[in-house]
Amino acid sequence: MRSESVAFLIALTRNTCLYENILNQQNWKVKGVMTICDICLKSPCHPRCPNAPDPPAVYICSGCGQAIRDGEEYYEILGEQFCEDCIYKCRKEAVYDPY
Repeated sequence: MRSESVAFLIALTRNTCLYENILNQQNWKVKGVMTICDICLKSPCHPRCPNAPDPPAVYICSGCGQAIRDGEEYYEILGEQFCEDCIYKCRKEAVYDPY
């Protein structure tokens, strides 16, 4: 087996994907190596994969400072954004007590 084939097979057994090879006079040089996810077998990860990164924050909650991500519901009050948890914590029930 030629050394180029051996290098490629070693990379595959290490769960990596060669995405740019440059043929040198004597052997293959790996210019870049991307790792493949063990769960979804993709690089980058599929959005439903547990290893996938969180989507970017659209807003930052003015109450707790947590990220409000794409698709999450939020409240905008006087130009500031609040997550549902902060609104829920601020919610009170009025009770009339005449005495």
